[in-house]
Amino acid sequence: MKSKVLFCKKSVFGYQVMEHERRLNTALLQSGKFKEALQALLKWLGETEELVANQKPPSAEYKVARAQMQEQKVRVWQRRKKLFVY
Repeated sequence: MKSKVLFCKKSVFGYQVMEHERRLNTALLQSGKFKEALQALLKWLGETEELVANQKPPSAEYKVARAQMQEQKVRVWQRRKKLFVY
């Protein structure tokens, strides 16, 4: 009788250890994915800052300023597209 109780306790403990290990592995995997996403975001942010720093000031002429705004919209769209590709 004692051996059956001992066997059941050992089985339950083994299951708990396996479940804990499974949860730990899942957490480690999620942590790695987070780090990759963070690195991609930081890279994108650095590239975007450089792009903004190299822009010309807006023109005083309406048509030129409008063209500059259109260029800016395209750049923003391209930057967003690049961010979500990672």
